Amino acid sequence: MVNAKFPAKFRHCLATLAAFSLLVVLFYAVPVRAQTFSEYLQGPMQHFKLNPAPGPAPEVIFDNAQHQPVRLGDFRGRVVLLNLWATWCGYCVREMPRLNALQNQLAAAGLVVLPVSVDRQGVDVAANWLEQKGYDGLKAFADPHYHIALAFETTGSLPVSFLIDRSGREVGRFYGEADWMAPEAIALIRAVLRGDGGRRG
Repeated sequence: MVNAKFPAKFRHCLATLAAFSLLVVLFYAVPVRAQTFSEYLQGPMQHFKLNPAPGPAPEVIFDNAQHQPVRLGDFRGRVVLLNLWATWCGYCVREMPRLNALQNQLAAAGLVVLPVSVDRQGVDVAANWLEQKGYDGLKAFADPHYHIALAFETTGSLPVSFLIDRSGREVGRFYGEADWMAPEAIALIRAVLRGDGGRRG
């Protein structure tokens, strides 16, 4: 009797272990759903628009300070905060010190802030402005023909920021001036950097 029951119990244990292992694999392997970040959407981040089903961000191309084309995909592996702005936009100008501080604080953790100017005169205007203001953490980029805005299907208002995870998926976006140094904003971005959707275990 002992020999007859042991294999059945053993098989049951194996089945239970396999089911548990599958759950663990799925928990960590399935792409994080945007709604798991909702706990951070408070205070200054309450107007952050989460993407309910994060998919690949558009593969847009824009210019760097050397007038060379840059692809958004070139930054794969890092969390990207893609910010559309202009030197003539008052809200953008007010937001820029916080973006600079955010880049300086979280660059080592894997964040890259990409301030892409839509000034019609091109990247030199943005580069000169950033240099004059002393925003040493930010590099100048430009998209004077609004290709990014069209690809991301935005309303056309400025500023607008897109938060993109390490795999190139858009987590969400923020329309208007944001306080990127607020605790809620830092917590949201750190969660995306961890790739855990808020899980701390």
